[in-house]
Amino acid sequence: MKENVVVTIKNLDQKVPVEENSAGTYHYKNNKHYCLLENGDRLILSEEALSVRRKGVDLLFSMTQPLSCLYPTDFGSLPLTFDQVVIHAEETDHELRISLTYRLLQGDNEVGKEELDISIREASKQP
Repeated sequence: MKENVVVTIKNLDQKVPVEENSAGTYHYKNNKHYCLLENGDRLILSEEALSVRRKGVDLLFSMTQPLSCLYPTDFGSLPLTFDQVVIHAEETDHELRISLTYRLLQGDNEVGKEELDISIREASKQP
C-alpha cells in the first residue's frame, strides 16, 4: 500500500452508524501497520493488539488483557474498562480493513458492546 491514505472509521453499534473520514499517512515496519492521521490521531496494528491515540488519549486494545483507563469527556474523566476485545484484520494491495469489537464497562456495569470498522485505503484508490 502506498503512503498517502484515507482512513474511514465506522461505529456500527449506533442506531444510525457514525462514520468519520480523515487523510493520513501509512507505513509498514517490523510487522506493524502504522497510520498517522492529519488530525494527530494514530493507529498501530500488530498481531495481538491495536493501539489508538484519539483526541490525546492512548488506548491499547489487546486480545489478551483488559484495558482500564480514565477516559476524558467534556463532562470530566470516566473510569472505563475495555475487555473481550476481538481484532480481525484483512489486507489487500490497496487497503487494510480492521474489525474491532469490545465490551465497555464502567465499574462492574456493562455500558455497551462496541463494534468498529476501520478502513485504511490508498488515497488514489478511493471509490
